[in-house]
Amino acid sequence: MLKLNNFFRSEVVFSVIFLVVAPLFQASAKNEKVKFGVSPSYDIPFLFIDKETGDMRGLSIDLIQQIAKKMNVTAEVISLPRNRVEAALADGSIDIICYSNPAWTKHPELFKWSDPILELSDHLVRYHKAAPIKSLSELKGQSVGTVANYFYEKITPLVESKLVERSDFFDGQGLFKRLQMGQIHYGILNSYFLQYHGVLPIAQENDSVVDTGLIDSKYKIYCRSWKKNKLDMRRINKAIETVQLKIPIKK
Repeated sequence: MLKLNNFFRSEVVFSVIFLVVAPLFQASAKNEKVKFGVSPSYDIPFLFIDKETGDMRGLSIDLIQQIAKKMNVTAEVISLPRNRVEAALADGSIDIICYSNPAWTKHPELFKWSDPILELSDHLVRYHKAAPIKSLSELKGQSVGTVANYFYEKITPLVESKLVERSDFFDGQGLFKRLQMGQIHYGILNSYFLQYHGVLPIAQENDSVVDTGLIDSKYKIYCRSWKKNKLDMRRINKAIETVQLKIPIKK
């Protein structure tokens, strides 16, 4: 009887301790802050920035919020130019960025990489009155709209051999507007951007920009952090498993 009573007491004490300590652990985890970097040059629908308030929304923000919630941490979103990302990761100004690919950096070995988050493809599109083409070689002598500092797998050799001229824009939205006005006849834009604008999967008859059916490249998007950063990429990967992103459609 005594043993049973002592056992009961120990269970009560353990229960009280657990009830008191568990919330403290939860609070501690929630107080952990992770600094996520984003770049203003991200294409729609990955990032929308309100010009008046500076508020940010879009798939990148949705992704960050879902990862932070799953990790039970507070997310601090820091906007910085694309060419500042690697330096910011190295000096700790940001902990992680979740729109990247090993092919986009000269030294991928300096970073920790997550599992793939999603896959994109870059499509060649044209102004609806421009001549349809069936291969990239038919672009000879043409200017092709691209986003500055972006790497394009198949068009780059044509540019380097001076068969095609590359015309850079700050972002996809600027390029798309020029295509709509017919100021540039061909351009390369990613599949999510084109789905947002209704060009993919099938453009409407009255659309001014149409898909040529030619794909420049396919690539996967990852998170990356500096190798010496203490952020555990296994936690990021666990969070990524549950991420659900829905591409908005422009109305």
